[in-house]
Amino acid sequence: MSLTAIIVDDEKLARDLILEYLDEFPEIKVIAQCDNGEEAIQRINQLKPDIAFLDVQMPGCGGFEVLENLDKIPMIIFSTAYSKYALKAFEVSAVDYLLKPYTQERFNQAVVSALKQDRRYNEMSDRITRLMKMIQQNRSPLQRLFVKVQDRVVPVDVSTIQWLEAQDDYTRLHTQTGSYLVGQTLAHLLSLLDPGLFIRIHRSSAVNLQYIKEIKKSFKNNYLVQMTSGVKLPVGRTRLKQLKEKII
Repeated sequence: MSLTAIIVDDEKLARDLILEYLDEFPEIKVIAQCDNGEEAIQRINQLKPDIAFLDVQMPGCGGFEVLENLDKIPMIIFSTAYSKYALKAFEVSAVDYLLKPYTQERFNQAVVSALKQDRRYNEMSDRITRLMKMIQQNRSPLQRLFVKVQDRVVPVDVSTIQWLEAQDDYTRLHTQTGSYLVGQTLAHLLSLLDPGLFIRIHRSSAVNLQYIKEIKKSFKNNYLVQMTSGVKLPVGRTRLKQLKEKII
């Protein structure tokens, strides 16, 4: 069975090495190479490869940020020179990784493992999800997101997000310069953002506290949050107490 793959690494020598090592796996066809995370997000979402060889540490948009912006996560083989903590996280999550520099033998082990996991995609996806949670719990809140604008992927500074709107399994970011649809749920996005700034006020919306102009009572003892942009958002009754605690 033939499988498709994408190689993502900011170093050309690293990409060339993977191509060379893949000569021993004729069943794997490389359909794209990316030297940065922004391009990787676009190409993986567009081409939907079976496997991604993903460098963890890249300037700007790193491997974990790539994963956070994918519509569907393929089988992942990480390459990294990361800390001991991260290596432990990989091991606990049973997600394979290549610690640079690595040999052909170690590369082959990772690929064979991925080929076996191809038949157990849901199990592999769950492992990557666990890994992401472990990483997120031990790092600073997200400072920017990457969004698709026509045929490009561009960064959005988190500080410019005024409020977030749930749209099924997607979220619309409303910023100072426009709105953007991202392929992540509102709950997942909030888990990445600073809880001191962003708060959910309704099942379908969350706000950046910095952009609240006022909170006022509407009909039937309900409340509305008015944003500095003029937008008025309803506050869910179960969310009101938490909102008041944040602003007092």
